[in-house]
Amino acid sequence: MSNQNGFNSPQRSTQRRADEEPILFDTRSEEAQEIIGRMPSWIVKWGIVVFSMILGVILLIAGIVRYPEVISASVVLTPNNPPVLVLPQNEGSIQQINVTNSERVKNGQLLAVLKNSARYEDVVIFKDLLTQVDTTLYLKNFILSLNFPGELQLGPLKASYSRFIRSIKRLRELNNNLSLENENEFRTKITYFLEEVNTWEASCLVRSPASGRVMFLDSLQLGISVNAERPLMVIVQDQQLAPSIIGNVPVKERHKLQTGQKIDLEIASYPSGTFGKLKGEVGKIWPPVLSDKCFFEIKLSDGLRTNRKVNITIESESVAMGEITIEDETILRKLLTGILNI
Repeated sequence: MSNQNGFNSPQRSTQRRADEEPILFDTRSEEAQEIIGRMPSWIVKWGIVVFSMILGVILLIAGIVRYPEVISASVVLTPNNPPVLVLPQNEGSIQQINVTNSERVKNGQLLAVLKNSARYEDVVIFKDLLTQVDTTLYLKNFILSLNFPGELQLGPLKASYSRFIRSIKRLRELNNNLSLENENEFRTKITYFLEEVNTWEASCLVRSPASGRVMFLDSLQLGISVNAERPLMVIVQDQQLAPSIIGNVPVKERHKLQTGQKIDLEIASYPSGTFGKLKGEVGKIWPPVLSDKCFFEIKLSDGLRTNRKVNITIESESVAMGEITIEDETILRKLLTGILNI
């Protein structure tokens, strides 16, 4: 009866819904998949642009930044002008000090005088007289015009000075009768007097054996006892010559070493953070002989002036670490070389 009144039966409604649902599900699934699977065009374009920019920046940096290959070397610097000890020739005590600590002195300059009975300034006067007489070409005229100094305190040289005065007076007495034989005899005496003065100087004077800066040892002062085995001072010589610099690397690194390669030196006593590094290059390379090390010479590019414009001094043997640049190529070139060699 219900069917006749226009109502669908529950059985038929259920069947119709069951037939419609697959159609609706399939239709909605296709539309969803189409929306989800379709990538908007602007995302694709901008993604490619950003990726290209990032790749370009990476390649640019790789083409600019250098990544040098280095090997480490042990280095020894030996000064060509090492410090010189100042030793007295004889035992005695210090009578006079003629320089101050850290003063710059010249080779042969008087540093100190050992205690003796002569006065140094008077010995200088006597020696000057002897030198003038010994070098004059006109002995007769010089003797006649010579003025004797006053009383001189010459100690052990007093007898020589007295004989010198007597010889001068005798030649003056001869005057016009002065013969060549008399001149030669007198010059022989002058040579002997000069030798005596030189002997006194060697035993009583302490002179600088080199030019440089004088440094006192211990508590150098007047009156202290000294001997030939105890240094009084040290002369730190002027650095006129570059030090001798020898480096070494393990034998297994020998095949990488070539003349002309750049090397940076960091001296142990001059930290690079404060003073900088010395710049140089590899010089002569010696073949390894019965050793596990290969030695080579190092030539400095700017002397003892670091890359921080600091001048340093090498007063004694010093050690350093060296970095030898084997290859100084960009990262990009290294990558390409590696790819091509595969």
